[in-house]
Amino acid sequence: MVGDRSWSIDMQRYNFQFTGQRAYRIRGGKLAGQVKDVAYQATTTDFRGSMEAVG
Repeated sequence: MVGDRSWSIDMQRYNFQFTGQRAYRIRGGKLAGQVKDVAYQATTTDFRGSMEAVG
């Protein structure tokens, strides 16, 4: 995710969302194309549980 248009998280720190100006898909550990004006919405436990790496 590039840029930080907006973000929010609820009071319990469970549901969150963030938006950016552009983002990149990652497949097999490599950049695999760009997307623009993206938003990501998830629950904290699902998000952290699905991570393979942080860089």
